[in-house]
Parts: sequence; C-alpha cells; structure tokens
Amino acid sequence: ERHVEIGAQLISSLMDEKELLKITERDLAFILCSVDNATSPGATCTSFPFVESSVYDACSNLLAALIQRFPKQLYTCCPSLIASVDNLFRHALWGSLQEITNGNNTSKGNSDKTNTTTYKNNDIHDNHNNNMVTMSYVTDRCQRIARLTELLVPHRDVLKKHVLGMIHEFIRALQDPNFHPYRKQSLMPAIYNLLDMLTVHETQTLNAMMTSTSSTGKTLFKSVYESYQKLHKYRGQY
Repeated sequence: ERHVEIGAQLISSLMDEKELLKITERDLAFILCSVDNATSPGATCTSFPFVESSVYDACSNLLAALIQRFPKQLYTCCPSLIASVDNLFRHALWGSLQEITNGNNTSKGNSDKTNTTTYKNNDIHDNHNNNMVTMSYVTDRCQRIARLTELLVPHRDVLKKHVLGMIHEFIRALQDPNFHPYRKQSLMPAIYNLLDMLTVHETQTLNAMMTSTSSTGKTLFKSVYESYQKLHKYRGQY
C-alpha cells in the first residue's frame, strides 16, 4: 500500500505538468489495477481491512486527476475504473475507521470505548465495526467519494450501467441495523450523483434488483429516490 501511495502522489504531481507525462490506455489499466489491489476489501463485502488515510487520500486524488485529464482513454477500461471507485465507496460505507478522539489509530477490538453508547463531542459509535470513529473522519471519506462521483456524471452515457452496484450496495447497507445514520447522511451527495447518471432504463433495472432482493430494499430505494427528486435532481444540461 505504501508503494501505491507514493506512486499515486507522484503521478498526480506529474499530471499537473502536462508536458511531462504521457499516459496510454495500457498505462491507465495498470494504474487502475494497482489502485484496485491496494484498496480491495477482499472476499467479504462488510468486513474490510483498515486502509490508512494517506493511502485512501492518495488513491482518491489520483482517480480524480485521471478522470479529469484522461476521460476518453478511461472509456477503454470502464470496469477497472468503476472497481477502483467502488472500493473507495465501500470503504466509506462499511470500512473499519480506526480513529478515536485523540486522533490515534487503534487496532480493531482494542479500544477501551467499544462498548460505550454515549456520543461525546464529534464522535459516533460505529456498531458495525465496533469502533469509535470521528465524524470528521467519516465526512472526509464521504466527501472524497462525492467528488469522484461528481466527476463521473458528465460521462454517464458510458458509465451509467456500471454504477448500479454501488447504489444497490448502499440500499443493502440501509437494511443493516448497525449501519450508522451519520454514514447515510454523509454519503447521500454521492448517491445523488450516481442517480444523476441513470436513465429511465437503469432506474427500472435498479428497481427490479431491489424487488428481487427484498421488499424492504425496494421501499428504502423508493424513499431515497423521492429524496433525490425533491432535493437534488439536476434539471438542466451538462
């Protein structure tokens, strides 16, 4: 992960100087594969290894820079791009956020505060990962995801079919009794951006996915979609 962090920071810096860097589609595929490997949650969807903030930030900054600088080239490796964004999204959604009020990282299961239910200052108790996490920490990751999804919206004609899984995973999280409301609130801007990318066809497909999963999921999706239409839906043109 450290090598990926350094590499991501280097590439991001070089991209600030257009004449210094030429990236081919093959290079992009290799970069995305490295980001995917560094942030992959592994076999399980809701028990993620902890990803250091420096690695998470470097990867999100790199993806944002690539989308802005090489969007057409990225069209040739859409699955890899979405897989990398999805990894970061799932870390914000489910990932272990091992920070407490004093800012120190704690190893999972070793915090003295794992059984508390009293929220102090800006802390929340994340029952799913049994950690105390700072609101600002959750907010930072969710804002980065919102930024990435915002950059994807202008390319929705190409990417719209690839983002359904992230929305479906979010609805699945809402059905988890341990999913903290603050995570939901913080991720809504990203979900609204993803919904911006869907046409009527993809929306119907997503609705069918919810129906096949559970009636609860369909109800939750309906609530999210109504909120999107009321509070966010973009009615102009990009």
